Amino acid sequence: DCAAAASLGGNALAVRQDANTHSSVDEEENRGESKVAEEAVGKAQSYTKTSANTKASTKLTANRGKEEWSTKLKMHKQLEEAELKETNKKIGEANKKMCKHVSITVHKADGLLAQGYFSVDPYVKVTYKGDENKDLTFQTEYEARTANPTWNHTEAVLLCNMIAPMRFEIYDKNWVTDTFVAQAELAGREFWEEGFSDSLFLEGSNNGKLYVTVQP
Repeated sequence: DCAAAASLGGNALAVRQDANTHSSVDEEENRGESKVAEEAVGKAQSYTKTSANTKASTKLTANRGKEEWSTKLKMHKQLEEAELKETNKKIGEANKKMCKHVSITVHKADGLLAQGYFSVDPYVKVTYKGDENKDLTFQTEYEARTANPTWNHTEAVLLCNMIAPMRFEIYDKNWVTDTFVAQAELAGREFWEEGFSDSLFLEGSNNGKLYVTVQP
């Protein structure tokens, strides 16, 4: 009996020791799993933080890139404007050197009546290129009720473009709105060097002519 009791006690002790061993192993495993879980959470948090920082950095870099591009574009535009201004200035200076004083005389016109007109009160508007290549104009007085007016109007002007044509437009004087009748052009090459004195064909009339003189 004593031997049996001793045997049972030994078995019970072995069972308790085995249980304690298993409990200790389970605790170690639980600690290991907990540690793994904590490491995973830490890595996830670290990744999230890194990802957020990366996105913020990328956004900041993109914004800086846009600002730099906008600044460069603005500087390029300012440079282009400055170059254009300088070019126009040089053109203006070159044109000034080419300017010359001339007198323009609008003598008369023949055959102004176009189909549908019974009478006209014509005058001439003259357009030419002046200083800084601007379009300048002057006009004659109107002649009442005639298709063959005589104006003999002379104007002293400063011409500053040896290529641009001189335009002559004839209008019918009215109370409210003047009516276009006909027009003619004189090319720069025809008057710049030696002047011009002859008739010009009038577009918009029945074979009408305009007689002008350009005297250098």
